[in-house]
Amino acid sequence: MNASHRTVAALALLAVSTSCVAVAPGGGPARGALGAEVQMYPAGVIAGLHARTEVGAGEFITARIAANVTDRRDFGERDDEEGAGWGGGLGYRRYFDQTVTGREDSGSGWLWGARVDLWELEIDWIDGPGTPGETRGSTDVLVLQPTVEIGYGFDLSSGWRGEIVLAAGLEINLDEDGREVGEGPIGLIGFTLVPSF
Repeated sequence: MNASHRTVAALALLAVSTSCVAVAPGGGPARGALGAEVQMYPAGVIAGLHARTEVGAGEFITARIAANVTDRRDFGERDDEEGAGWGGGLGYRRYFDQTVTGREDSGSGWLWGARVDLWELEIDWIDGPGTPGETRGSTDVLVLQPTVEIGYGFDLSSGWRGEIVLAAGLEINLDEDGREVGEGPIGLIGFTLVPSF
């Protein structure tokens, strides 16, 4: 892990830890949870730790630290791109289910939110594969990924809560060390697992 990877990991860990020690609006301890999250998108998978802390009735700040593995094939700037890296981010989720809003008849319901992630990726690429002019290389890239999300949460019988979330946003390459690699719109589907509220 190089220095920039360590920096991103340290910032993500700091975000997760500080989100777990917040104070609730009334001055008491905030409701928080630590769980797991996985997201899939057409060119990859993101998996990691998910933390959340209550900041208002049905409102939570979220944080994550995760690994991002991608196989963009020819979706990117180069003819073939694949790679991986680490990152994390902060977000906001608003829950409309009855458990969070005070009605006790159900723990299921809708949610929406927004998130900003920062990824440090190493992308190996090929241009002109299988031709006499084939070129190979590697690019280290810092990616900003803002997204909006909508989903549905439900309580599981084992004391855990599951949330299925659809997200849409952008991948924006902030810094590239090497040739340009892909960026642009992104759509994701994910699953979050945390202790019940």
